[in-house]
Formats: sequence, structure tokens, C-alpha cells
Amino acid sequence: MCSDRPSRLRRPVPKVRQKKTEGSSVSGQHSPETVAGVADYIANMSAELATLAGGADLETLSYLLNLARLEAESHVPKLNEPSN
Repeated sequence: MCSDRPSRLRRPVPKVRQKKTEGSSVSGQHSPETVAGVADYIANMSAELATLAGGADLETLSYLLNLARLEAESHVPKLNEPSN
């Protein structure tokens, strides 16, 4: 890994704790707030990476990163939507 990355690219990664259940190592269930936080982080990072890839003429990589961004954004609740 390169340590000379711009500071704007260094963001804290949301902590996701996986609950252990009896007979299983991981339950696979997370609160909606945790899922939304992780999805939002992935959307933001994917957007930045897509911009970098596009600037370096890595068109396919930029396209795939934008697909990842769109998928992540679909898991982030909209501010004006009522929560269920």
C-alpha cells in the first residue's frame, strides 16, 4: 500500500460487528443503521475511485466502480422517505 495518498482519501471505515450465535460463527444480521452507514461509505469511496479511474482513462474500471456506487446508494435510505 502506498502511504503518500492524499488525506481526502483517508476516511475511517465504519466498524461492523458481527454477532456470534450459538452453533454459528456469524448471524449475518445487522441493524438498518449499520447497513446504511456501510453502504454510504462504499458509495462515497466508489464515487471517488471512479473519478480517479476516469481521469486515468481506465474507462471499464470507472464504469464498474460507478455500478458499485449505484448499488451501494440503493441501500442508503433517502432523507425524505419515511422509515418503516
